[in-house]
Amino acid sequence: MTQTQALTQALILAIIAPDDDRATHAARLAESIAQGLDFAQVEQCKADALLILEMA
Repeated sequence: MTQTQALTQALILAIIAPDDDRATHAARLAESIAQGLDFAQVEQCKADALLILEMA
């Protein structure tokens, strides 16, 4: 799995988490993964996560 794929998955988890604690944990994980990416990559991952959720 690439870093961008991992970020996309972490963002999805943060959105669909069943409770605030898990959402916070996933969001922190996403922030950590995003550290190694540039702005455009992070924005693309956000868009990809939303697209995946819309298709579900």
